[in-house]
Parts: sequence; C-alpha cells; structure tokens
Amino acid sequence: MMPWNNSAFVSYFIWIIVLFGGIGIGITVFGELKSETFNSTSISKSIATTFVALVAASLVDLNLSLNIRNFPSLIINSIGVVVMSILLMVLSFNINSAWGLIPAIIGYLLAILIWILANCDNDKLSDENYLQNITNKVSKLTDSLENMD
Repeated sequence: MMPWNNSAFVSYFIWIIVLFGGIGIGITVFGELKSETFNSTSISKSIATTFVALVAASLVDLNLSLNIRNFPSLIINSIGVVVMSILLMVLSFNINSAWGLIPAIIGYLLAILIWILANCDNDKLSDENYLQNITNKVSKLTDSLENMD
C-alpha cells in the first residue's frame, strides 16, 4: 500500500511528526544561534531525545499491529533497532563536538523510517478506509433500525 497517496497519512506525518515533533529541536537550534557561544552538543542531544521517543512509540505501534505477517523477524529487527537507537543516542550525547550531530541525524532518519513502516498500513490514516468504516456502521445501524420495525 502506498501511504503517500493518503492525504491523512501525509498530513499526520508533516503536521505531527515533522513540525510538532521538531518544535523542541527548532527551539534548541534557535536558542543556540542566539547565544554568544554556539553549542552543537545541545542540538544533538535535542535531536537524539526526539528520535528516541519517536522510535519507541513507532516500535510499540509496529509490534502491536495485527497486519504483520513475519512476527519473529519483526521481534529480531525491533531489538536491532532499539540497540542501534541506544547506541546512536549515547554517541549523540557523548561526542562533544559538531560530530555529535551525525549520529543524531542518522537516528532521526531511522526514527522517521520506522514511523513510516509502523503507520503505512494504518487504516486510521486512510481517508478511504475511514469513509468505508463509517458507511458500514451507518448501514448496520440502518439495518438494525429497520429490523426493529
């Protein structure tokens, strides 16, 4: 399924994940640009905190999805993603130079990828499926009301 064809998926991704999720990063970048002593480590820490939260939430959604077929491989890959996320977060927090931005950005891109995988088949982010579900519920309700008469 192509999730990018669903306007609800794209809107959720842009408004919630990128814009609202990135507010903390943006505030940190803006604060560092205004300060007399620019500190890239605080920016990498802000990005790392954001991507770890996004990875955690996405992995929970992914592992609780009923649409997954290869569950053992999902568990193995989820453990790998968690370990990689922790490693990238530790590097982002402990590299005290601009180089700390590299693991933070890699982690953020990984988190975005995991979020897309977790939500690409989410029926709640499809306008067509939502409309179909509402139509089916209205039809059932109408049928039950007609049967009452």
